[in-house]
Amino acid sequence: KDGIFQGFTARTVLIVALQSIYGLCVSGVLKFSNNIVNMFAGSAAMLLTMTLSIFLFDFRPTVLFLCGLVIVSISAFIYHESQAVAAVADAARRSERRRIEKKHRHRRKRDRHRMIQLSALSRSHGNDDKDDENEEERPAILLGHTDTE
Repeated sequence: KDGIFQGFTARTVLIVALQSIYGLCVSGVLKFSNNIVNMFAGSAAMLLTMTLSIFLFDFRPTVLFLCGLVIVSISAFIYHESQAVAAVADAARRSERRRIEKKHRHRRKRDRHRMIQLSALSRSHGNDDKDDENEEERPAILLGHTDTE
């Protein structure tokens, strides 16, 4: 008779169970997001509770309550808009990085191809063993690099 639940009624047990479930939900939210999301979730729950209380219990919210609700709603909107803008900017940066990497891969491939052509040209003319005075100049010309660039 004198146990841990001494003095508990069915209503008390229900409240404890609901608070336990709420705690598990909060820990789940915090595991996959941050405190700000948790705060907005609590505000949304307050809005839902107010709406249900108006219909079920004939609740009349005060002006101060409505002002707080409007401020929280606006802050949630601004927070989520800034997150969306940050996501779009991040996607644009990744796209630009991929475009630049593709351009550099293309240039390296082109340069390798030109070096192979140069090597084949040198072998076909028998210039492998000769000290040609234009030997330094030839790779730059074949690669498309000149002093005028």
